Amino acid sequence: NDSVSVFINNKVLLNKIALSDKALKQIIYLPNTNEGIIITMFAENEGSIPPNTGLLILRDGEIKYEIRFSSNKNKSAAVELQRK
Repeated sequence: NDSVSVFINNKVLLNKIALSDKALKQIIYLPNTNEGIIITMFAENEGSIPPNTGLLILRDGEIKYEIRFSSNKNKSAAVELQRK
């Protein structure tokens, strides 16, 4: 019963979605500038076993990155992405 909201640069991308074992696919494009984006996961509730955890899989062409998120009511998880 964990639910989270996901933000990009403090704007809602996904609002109060339930975490499950099924992947949710979202395509995000980085701007063509030196400015990056910050993806933040906020725990809306903690379910029966805190903290809320999720897996973010990023693909850059053929390269795949796996980032594990963990957040609770006091701390949010975030990752900053920038172009090289």
